[in-house]
Amino acid sequence: MEGGSDAAAERAVDAATVALSRYEFFRVHEEPLGERPTFGSGPTAAAARLHESDRPKVLVCRSTKAYRRLALCVPRPGERTVDIGSAYGDATALMAEAAGEDAVLGIDVSKHFVDQSSAARPGLRFERLDALEDPALLAREIEGSVNVFVDIGGVRAAEALVRLLPAVAKSAAPSFIVVKCEALHDAMADAEVPFEGLRGATTITRFTVPERERSNGGANGVDDCDTDCGSSDSRWRDAVAVTASSASPVFWRKTCEREVGNVRARSAFKRAHVARSARPASDLFARYPLKYPPRFVRGDVEICRFHNYSADGCIRREKFGMCMFDHEHCHWCGEHGHRAWECEHAVKAHQSAVVDDGLAPAAAPVRDPNDGTANGVANGTANGVVDGLANGVVDGLANGIDEGLAKVSLAQPEDVYVYVAGGRNRGQTVGVTERYSLRRKQWERGPHIADPRGSHGLAAANGVVYAVAGGGIKSNLATAEALHAVADHASTAWVPAGVVAEARHALSACNTGDWGVCAIGGWADGNSCTGAVDFLDLRTDPTSTTWRSLAPLITPRKLHGAAGLPDGRLFVFGGRIGDHGGPIAGAEAYDPTSNEWRAIRPLPIGACACACVDGSDEGKGTQYVYVATWGADNPEGNKSTKRGGKDPRVGEAGALWRYDPDADTYERVCGLPLPEWYGFAMCAFDGWVYLIGGSTAGRWTGAAFRRRVDQGGESEWEELPPMKVVRRRTAAAVARAGLMRK
Repeated sequence: MEGGSDAAAERAVDAATVALSRYEFFRVHEEPLGERPTFGSGPTAAAARLHESDRPKVLVCRSTKAYRRLALCVPRPGERTVDIGSAYGDATALMAEAAGEDAVLGIDVSKHFVDQSSAARPGLRFERLDALEDPALLAREIEGSVNVFVDIGGVRAAEALVRLLPAVAKSAAPSFIVVKCEALHDAMADAEVPFEGLRGATTITRFTVPERERSNGGANGVDDCDTDCGSSDSRWRDAVAVTASSASPVFWRKTCEREVGNVRARSAFKRAHVARSARPASDLFARYPLKYPPRFVRGDVEICRFHNYSADGCIRREKFGMCMFDHEHCHWCGEHGHRAWECEHAVKAHQSAVVDDGLAPAAAPVRDPNDGTANGVANGTANGVVDGLANGVVDGLANGIDEGLAKVSLAQPEDVYVYVAGGRNRGQTVGVTERYSLRRKQWERGPHIADPRGSHGLAAANGVVYAVAGGGIKSNLATAEALHAVADHASTAWVPAGVVAEARHALSACNTGDWGVCAIGGWADGNSCTGAVDFLDLRTDPTSTTWRSLAPLITPRKLHGAAGLPDGRLFVFGGRIGDHGGPIAGAEAYDPTSNEWRAIRPLPIGACACACVDGSDEGKGTQYVYVATWGADNPEGNKSTKRGGKDPRVGEAGALWRYDPDADTYERVCGLPLPEWYGFAMCAFDGWVYLIGGSTAGRWTGAAFRRRVDQGGESEWEELPPMKVVRRRTAAAVARAGLMRK
């Protein structure tokens, strides 16, 4: 099998297949939706009541439209219904309309989504929970559910479903499992038997639900009858809810065989990674304690998660003799006198949810769905970040920077360079470094990054370029590397420069003058954004490799722009807060005196963005922050796609903005020089803003442009020679060569 042929893989496939052996799989047709379709050639469509069957069903749809239609027609009044991946709660609200508010629960991994949906829909209950990583908690929440809806998205959705759907079937045995997954839907379509000339062709079923007739002439859909809904005088008809094709009985097994290898590889990675980052008290709960949702007793007293899940217990109480959190109650069941890893209820729930050890909870950090790569994470095994740390990244910190500097010759003529390092090249993560000489006006090759990375951060301070975190070849990276900017790189190399608190990609990095570097936000664990802010302080030790944490962002985000000023202030603009919905316009500013973030005026439009500050402006009055938003160069964004229909990025207008941090105002400078430009890098120097790389109109590019932006000297975009290696999701920074560290 593709996923591996060893005995453990076979057992995992068998277990995942058996867990859903009672279920019939159907591929929901997208069009026509909710109408009585007509068919030409092929078998006649059968008609069936959606809820009248001896076997439970898995309904797989492709679009949000179909998913929401099913949210209205599948649940019946009073049926317990769970929405896994509820996001802002739009589909959950439709389920509540059908089943009743008290019967519906929304589950999402993102705290932001849970907070927003709870505030917008106070009559519904939403819980923060990682359905993939917390099977025992999920089993407790979905027990007794008649309908379970699943919309978890992501780049590994089919693989994740091989883990999640068997757990749902085993722990809840719902009558309906409704899944929104493009990959699974397309695979089902590809596996269907063609109609013409073949026997045993795929059966097409027109599922109906009872619906009260409405008058064609009635306004606002008023009922045809004058009596109450329950009256025997009410007239009913069978309205078409969905039209679906039945899947082959072996389809699900084939899917498991294809995906189970990736599932088990991520399990290996996760166990190795967790074992080094936080020693769990038991294999039952192997996640980092703060990954579990907070729980409270006595109203508002939070139960200590370290006490409940860490083998070392609560370090705060061990070191300081006290902890503000509760140490008397079980975080899992809430009862008094034991910890979660000792909880009998948790053990039973875990046993009821985990189908096979090969499908146990685990998920290595993966690439962002929008990063343009095609291959995903190659074998996310324990060889990723963990092996990188074990093989000398940490051990090399003591001498890495110093050894790298010892090789530097400072006798070369001084120059200023725009460095571009790493990125994605047609689905591959690259470590190529190129730099553009502002004096010679040409590109030249630099040393290769030790750990190739994309969607990372790049910043320069005191003549040293730092590459921070990002998506590596096999997994997210937590490591940083440094390269001293010199005129001749023949004898230099990237050297280890510390480890940030959280492995992640889709982050932004910036410098605070020549004395500090920051790594901000990102996509942390494959299914949620982080607000983590890491700071490398170079004031007392320019060779420091010790990163420390600052206050986290108010709104965790990814694909945002970030810039820092020499006074220590930081600014963050736009980005995304998850895979659902479009980019946000929200912006934040960091005050170094109070170690706090505050909201500032949002961008004029929601967009993913880059940001930078012209460091050469220091001491010349107001230092502006320049923000470049990704997108099409028109106010309405990109209106169409290759497949037709509306592009979800509509409104992402690409433009260059000037932000005044003192006045808290934006000024639109101009549009972008390329159409539909996404994933490019940005930096500034001596009154010029540089935009480099990315993809334009769907094609990778090595293009580079600059524009004069200092007031009084503005110009049009000037096209520079392109980079040798086309790439997107790269990063850029300006560094002056030949500076000795002070």
